[in-house]
This record gives sequence, structure tokens and C-alpha cells, in this order.
Amino acid sequence: MLYSYNWAGYAQSAKKRHTFTSVEDTWTVPAVSTAPPGDQHSADWVGVGGFNRGDRHLIQAGTEQDNIGGTAEYSAWTEILPAASVPLAMAISPGNSITALVEETSRGVWEMQVTDNTTHVTEGRYGVPYHASGKSVEAILEVPVICSPSCAIATLATTSDVTFDPGTYADALQGGPEPLLSPALASEKTNKKDVTNYSYGRIYEMSMVNTSDTAAIATPSAPSANNEGFTVADGATAPPAP
Repeated sequence: MLYSYNWAGYAQSAKKRHTFTSVEDTWTVPAVSTAPPGDQHSADWVGVGGFNRGDRHLIQAGTEQDNIGGTAEYSAWTEILPAASVPLAMAISPGNSITALVEETSRGVWEMQVTDNTTHVTEGRYGVPYHASGKSVEAILEVPVICSPSCAIATLATTSDVTFDPGTYADALQGGPEPLLSPALASEKTNKKDVTNYSYGRIYEMSMVNTSDTAAIATPSAPSANNEGFTVADGATAPPAP
């Protein structure tokens, strides 16, 4: 288990010659509580890149669920680091089924798409040139960084549990789609006895802790039996796998 100040969920890291070319996942927009005073924020997304140490290339698509002074606000967005997120012109409601896709459609050209499966509305950005590392894929519950006026990690919004399921990825050499929580083949070697040995990328489970390192504030479940899904819940207790 890894610990993060702003991510909870799963990431997969590629090794050697392999790079990821797409990631897709589906979740139900969680309901955000407006009871806590002040402002709280949360975001659910899929992405390619940005997980490995020193990798600043991350391309994402997802939804945001915020409590702003007692008013629940929901939105869909895309983001390519280091640029700020770009909101999508679609209404998002709690309880709706969302599918987010990040995909390299041709070499160095990407699309980011959010589909509301409940309202049958799709918005996105297409034909976007970007030099992504492709060295990781993620499905994440995040508490974003808010810059107003200085930049700091926001307070995590209280929401219902979020289940990411089904999630898939594609790999430049292996193809796809494959279940998100099944590791991509990184290399293969055949020994003198014609036995093939595989070296795998790694799956990382992340729990979110507060910035004082005193408590877990969001925890993922174990993977589902088919490696396609998991659930994230507020607090230190892991929820049941989907």
C-alpha cells in the first residue's frame, strides 16, 4: 500500500519497452455532502502518465464533486499537465453513470472524453498533440490543489463511495483492452528450454492521508475478482470489492 496526500485508488506502472496508449473506466457520480462548513473538493478521473517519479506528463478526464459554501457543484473536465483543467460543457448529476476515456488516437495525438451514460451526452477534446510518457495508467479519487490565491491541497469533500468498474487499458505492444488491474507485460524472454518468462509492470494501491500524516481519509478496496474494478470510500476502512 502506498500513501498519498491527494490520490486514492490504483496506478499501474509500465516497464522497459512498454507504454500505455489508453485507459477507460466507468463510475457513478457520487453525492457530495453539503453539511460541512466552508469549501471541500473531490475529483474522480482516469489518466495516462504522471505516476512514476519525475514523470510530469499526465493527461486526464473525469468529474468533480464539490461543496462550495453549502452548495453542491458537479462538473466534467479534462486536463493536460502542466496546463490547468478545462471544464466540459455538459451537466453532471449525482447518481449518473459516467465513462471517461483517455486515448492516443495516433502517435503523439490524444483524445479525452467523458460520456454521461444516463443522459447519453458526450463531450471531450480531440486531436490534441501531447508528448505523454505512457509509463503509467491510473483510476483515482483525488482531492485537487486549489490556487486561491496561493496553491494548496484542498479539503476532501465528503461523498458517497465511488466504484470504478469496469476499467481497461491498452498497451502499445500488448494491445488491449485488458482489465485495468491486470499488469501489462513488460518483456518476455525464452530460455534454452523454450520456456517463456515474463516480466511484469506493477500495480500500486494508494490510500489518501491528511497532510499532517495522522489519519487515512480515503481508502480503496481490493480489486474485484475479474481485476476490472475497485471501490474507494472515505475514511481508513477499506470497503468491500465490487
